[in-house]
Amino acid sequence: MRSAATPFLTGFILSLALIVTIGAQNAYVLRQGLRRETWVWWRRCVHCSTRH
Repeated sequence: MRSAATPFLTGFILSLALIVTIGAQNAYVLRQGLRRETWVWWRRCVHCSTRH
């Protein structure tokens, strides 16, 4: 028989892992925004779609 704490602990660890990884990705994106660095492919897509 399983303990009631096992699903709670599993969910807690999973949630913590997601928060850490998503937080790191957001920090990277915010850092790029503060440096005013943009994605080159985004510029090309916008440029190509506005050109006729």
